[in-house]
Amino acid sequence: MERMVKKILAFIFLSGCAALCLLGCSREKESKYQAPVTIAPTKKPKTSWEKAYYVDDFGDSTSESYLRGKFKGSFSNFITTNSNLTVYFCVDNDYSRKRDSDSFRIKLLEYDDYLVNFKGINPYDVTIKVKIGERKYTANASRLDENYIYIYREDGLFVPVLWGLETGKEIRFVIEESAYTTSTYRFSVDSSGLDGIEHSWGVD
Repeated sequence: MERMVKKILAFIFLSGCAALCLLGCSREKESKYQAPVTIAPTKKPKTSWEKAYYVDDFGDSTSESYLRGKFKGSFSNFITTNSNLTVYFCVDNDYSRKRDSDSFRIKLLEYDDYLVNFKGINPYDVTIKVKIGERKYTANASRLDENYIYIYREDGLFVPVLWGLETGKEIRFVIEESAYTTSTYRFSVDSSGLDGIEHSWGVD
């Protein structure tokens, strides 16, 4: 009987030791294989700007680039008020190195879809008003075609607008076209993120 009791006690003791060993291994495994720490990716600054490339006569991209920004605004005329406007604002570098031909190009799309065509309209019928900080500037368009309004470096608006882009200012535009009936286009160009895109344009 006594021998039986000793066997039972020994079995209980060994079972306890085994349980403690398993518990220790389990804890060691838990500590060794912890869940990996997830590091959130660094967010790139939000920007409306991109580098785009000119195309050749075949429609293939060339190595010559320009900057293009897409912005929202509003327009009003005799049939609508404060309707949706999409604006493409391009900064062009004249690759013939005639710096006076550097330009801004502005494309306007009424209701976000319908291109405003300025073909046949005199540039003097398009007035461009610009506000940068507390400074205000007014000039006529340099040139017009069926797609764009042009502002050349030789004109009074180019350098202030380029300065505003380079110094991170918000540039507010009001464009009035009065050839037939008056249409007014309002939008702002935000330079956020532009400094992170490699480019060669600058104020002399």
